[in-house]
Amino acid sequence: MSIGSSRLPITPPNGWVSGWRNNCGSDTDGVTQRASPLAKCFYVGADVQADDRHGTIIVTGDARKTLIIRKVSAVGRIKISLALGALGFVLSGCSVVAPPYPPSLDNVQTLKNSGASPMRVGTFTESGPGVKHPIPLRANSLVSPYGSTWSAYISEAVTRELTMAGKMSPNADVVISGTLLRNEIDPAIVTASGDVSARFIVKKGETVRYDQIKSVHREWDSSFAAAVAIPKAVTEYGYTVQALLATLYADPAFLDALK
Repeated sequence: MSIGSSRLPITPPNGWVSGWRNNCGSDTDGVTQRASPLAKCFYVGADVQADDRHGTIIVTGDARKTLIIRKVSAVGRIKISLALGALGFVLSGCSVVAPPYPPSLDNVQTLKNSGASPMRVGTFTESGPGVKHPIPLRANSLVSPYGSTWSAYISEAVTRELTMAGKMSPNADVVISGTLLRNEIDPAIVTASGDVSARFIVKKGETVRYDQIKSVHREWDSSFAAAVAIPKAVTEYGYTVQALLATLYADPAFLDALK
């Protein structure tokens, strides 16, 4: 096979993607050829098989890398699109709205088994420098999906779990309210963390039956790559609030105040 002029692929057709692999060499039937280190780029005009990939090979001028163009399935295209979308998000330095609070089934079951009377959710506020709007995540930031305030996020979290446990009543005498004191996420390179702290108050009529601060610190594996670390931190925030409420529901004094 003769070496002709350089012919590099311009744009792969629909359903095809390209990727580099090292050290292209001649195979047993001579379909592919190795260019010498001094050779110019050349095109091998034949389909080739490489591991589980099939496509056209283009060899660079230094012959140290080979570009393989391979066809991918519809699922593969979806995964690639999602990856590119995540990469575009983390590179753009923009704000993202946090997902709705995911109720914890364990928390709901604890409330169901508590023997608590029906109650309603009062006002949740926030105080202190530990509550930022939005939450900074490297070059990005996280915004609450509930009125753009994190106190509203905590209120919604409590409301959802009480409702699922069958413990909500708009006319109840028992009212739970609170103040968010700390709300931080650190998407560090190796180990990321979340810290949430809040003061919870339970009243029956005008009588305060419970007034305590609950705090939680959680850690999870992170990454140097923002495309991995930032989406992970966004997801883990909801689980951190779950953990905060779990500490509240596990307090016997809190459960007694609801009866």
